[in-house]
Amino acid sequence: MDEKTRPVLLPRWWLRLLDGGNRWGFARVQMDRFGVRRYLLVVYPPGISDTERRWLRMWRGAPIWGTALWVMSEVYLQQLSGAWEALAISSATVISLVVAALFMVGDTRTRVRMVSVVTMPGQIDAATIAARDKLEALASKMLDADERVKAGRISPLEHEALWWQVYDLLAPDGPTVFDGRWTSRSS
Repeated sequence: MDEKTRPVLLPRWWLRLLDGGNRWGFARVQMDRFGVRRYLLVVYPPGISDTERRWLRMWRGAPIWGTALWVMSEVYLQQLSGAWEALAISSATVISLVVAALFMVGDTRTRVRMVSVVTMPGQIDAATIAARDKLEALASKMLDADERVKAGRISPLEHEALWWQVYDLLAPDGPTVFDGRWTSRSS
């Protein structure tokens, strides 16, 4: 269903928050102090539904939204009742919602594939550079595929095929060496 035919049950900004920027996952580069860089690529299992992806994002975001909800409910409930009652209600509510998110996401959470690389100035070896280059190449491949499918240059089916390629490359027994092409451990 596209956005024009989908029934409007939630505001568009809320759907954007739940859906995320990309169907396939996300890539992030974080600059820390002293020149440390953290690279992260998270790829969701290809073929999951929008609902599964939303539950997955809810589960993965639980530390953030759970903490925010707990603090807000503590502030509000302490005005209505005592501190201990507010603590019990806030904690029980957040724990219940996190458990519900865990139940709803099911085994999808175990099929997410991630790769993370940390580089530090003066501490970079060849293996770290190769891992960073692999991460950047895979992230670029997915971001480029997103742009091409939005522009109509590739079909959604071709996009998902690229998604599967990247997902398979992140398998624990997947390819490990990049020399212009990926070669597997068995070759």
